[in-house]
Amino acid sequence: MLRFWIILLSLTALLCGADVAGKWDFVAQAGVGQELKMELMLAREGEKLTGTMSARGNTVTLTDVAQKDDVITFKLPIGGIPFDVRMTLSGDVMKGSFTAPTGMSGEVKATRAASAPAAPAQARKPIPVVETKVETGTLGGSHFRIDIPVNHNGGLVVYCHGYGGGGAKYDEKPLGQLYQVFLNQGFAIAQAGYSRGGWAVKEGIEDSVALTRYYINKYGKPKRTVVVGHSMGGILSLALIEKFPELFDAALPICGPLDESLHFIQKRAFDLLVVFDYYYPGVLGSPVAISPQVQLSKEYLPELEKILDSDPRKKAALQKFGGFASDKEVAMSIAFFASVTRELMARAGGNPFDNRNTIYTGGEDDVAINRGVKRYASDPKAVEYVKAYYTPKGRLERPVLAIHNVYDPVVPAWSTNVYASVARTTGADKFFVQRWSAHGGHCNVKPEQHLHAFEDLLRWQASGVQPEAGEQK
Repeated sequence: MLRFWIILLSLTALLCGADVAGKWDFVAQAGVGQELKMELMLAREGEKLTGTMSARGNTVTLTDVAQKDDVITFKLPIGGIPFDVRMTLSGDVMKGSFTAPTGMSGEVKATRAASAPAAPAQARKPIPVVETKVETGTLGGSHFRIDIPVNHNGGLVVYCHGYGGGGAKYDEKPLGQLYQVFLNQGFAIAQAGYSRGGWAVKEGIEDSVALTRYYINKYGKPKRTVVVGHSMGGILSLALIEKFPELFDAALPICGPLDESLHFIQKRAFDLLVVFDYYYPGVLGSPVAISPQVQLSKEYLPELEKILDSDPRKKAALQKFGGFASDKEVAMSIAFFASVTRELMARAGGNPFDNRNTIYTGGEDDVAINRGVKRYASDPKAVEYVKAYYTPKGRLERPVLAIHNVYDPVVPAWSTNVYASVARTTGADKFFVQRWSAHGGHCNVKPEQHLHAFEDLLRWQASGVQPEAGEQK
């Protein structure tokens, strides 16, 4: 589940060479009307730079960046998928672009603020990078990477990445700050890229289990194994801990849709597209036969934005129905969810969604919407596929600590609240704790929050004493 606004709120920098320390006014743009302004703060620590990026009250720590002459390049890993940014420095201006594996791309520009301090004291210190022994390879069509730290304590983190356009490939460069949280605790990390992209829950389960068993056969059984996942990787981590308690000792799903996949994708993606089709008929083609040009790309987004802007009232109605904090999220959401829905229907062999009995609420005029939207029957075979990958059972034998932002435009918090109810019904709530984060955006959970949650989960797994729910510090 990867989105343009995640990129905008998380762009990375650690520059060396020319003096770039200080405050920058940063702008990212994917197309006409798709612009977000941010504040970039850089501080020099020896020969390296550290910094933060802030927007709408949220701050992200910057990591893993390089500079050669006046060219600055950096990767941003989101759910295990790398996003590439390249900028050229010229005086007090940096210009460049970003690209993503999903096909998303856009332009970025940073202008040095006139009153920028030379070295802001408030820049967060990065988590130390741990030296590791790296192994990469392929299992059953899934590329994988294993990192074993020099301070290995015998533990293993199996990491599940989120939704992506294709099977992830791994190099041997040092891992980013998210992974350093676990490496600094002495845990090895194993990542499967999945043999297929998209809604690869089936492949993610199979490939993560295969990699875990490969690790055991080669390196020995870990003292304890924790499965961690972001976004789609969150539901994967839950599926793995439910289905394979003999392999995994604990789970840390983050910003994942811990709901029946059929329910979550229909409510968040398909129903949004149905209402979009009501307001802008024919643009999609049809919610059950989505035109291939409707996708999250630099080429298509300006076209979609023009269509939305042709009637500001309808655009505002869509924003209200989707619960989006910004009108700029509407076009990106429609384009992304169209891509997800089209890919899932092709994977499942038909339309898994049935809205004949759906009552739509939360729009500008719910009566008019329910009278006007088109109704569709589902394909039973497609329904069974999505139910299988995945419907949470609420059968837990191992501790699960979940984290979710109070505002997430991609995976709203209601989708993870569902599992708490399921666990109570089955009596598994003694193995489930859910926490919330005040930061907005999809998967915008800070490294220190990952660290504190991981530490609490390990104590829970070792002692059997359940930690408290509430805000994740």
